[in-house]
Amino acid sequence: MAAVDVSSLGTLISMAALAINILVVFIGGAWKLGRVELALRDAIALSAQEVESRVDRNSREFGEVVAALRAKITEVELFTRDTFIRRDTFMLTAAETKSDLKAVELSVAELTRAVAALVAKNGK
Repeated sequence: MAAVDVSSLGTLISMAALAINILVVFIGGAWKLGRVELALRDAIALSAQEVESRVDRNSREFGEVVAALRAKITEVELFTRDTFIRRDTFMLTAAETKSDLKAVELSVAELTRAVAALVAKNGK
C-alpha cells in the first residue's frame, strides 16, 4: 500500500466534513421548509374557514334585514289598503259633514234666540 501523506489526509477529511455539513444543511433546510409549508397550509385553511363563517353570518344577517324590510312593506301596504278612502267617498263625507255642521249651527242659533227670549221675559 502506498503511504498517504498526513497533510493530504487532513485536507481530505476536511473536504469530506465540509461536504457532509453542506449535505446536512440542505437536507435540514428542505425539512424545515417542508414544516413551514405545512404550517402555512394549516394557517391558510384556518383563515379560509374563518372567512367562510363570516360570510355565512353576514349573509344570514343581510337576509334577516331583507325579511324585516319585506314584512314592513307588507304592513304598510295592508295599513294603506285598510285605511284608504277614495276621493269620491271623501268628497261625499265632506259634503255630509258640512251640511250636518250647518244644521248644528241653525240649532244653536235657535236655542240662543229661545234662551234670549226667556231671559228677556223673566228678567223684566
